[in-house]
Amino acid sequence: MKQQTALSGPYLERLLEQYGDRVYRFCFVWLGDGIRAEKTVQEIFSKLASGAAGRIPRESDVMELTVQICQTHKNGDFPALKECGTAFQQLDFREKQAVLVRYYLGLSAKKTAYLLKIPRILLLKYLEEAKAVLSE
Repeated sequence: MKQQTALSGPYLERLLEQYGDRVYRFCFVWLGDGIRAEKTVQEIFSKLASGAAGRIPRESDVMELTVQICQTHKNGDFPALKECGTAFQQLDFREKQAVLVRYYLGLSAKKTAYLLKIPRILLLKYLEEAKAVLSE
């Protein structure tokens, strides 16, 4: 029996249906450009497909890879969010990053801290500081 080494067909389609829009929106916000976001989404799902080794990636796998790849393609200070208002612009980069990963991707604080490679307590501090600024 031949072992499947890559994800393809209906499994890949299901992943794209389930996570494609969310991943694209996150990439667009992170990178600030629709074309770069589309290319990044293609890169993410290509890596998921080729690295799946016959198993369907979990949501956490998809989101972790999304954050990792977006971090490597960083484009300044979230250019797509320039029109978000002055309160969001007052946040420093670490706070913006924490807010986007935690709330835009809807991940737990533990998973967000892991993906950003910071202690959970530091993430909570960034989120608390962001909340204070945004609630003014």
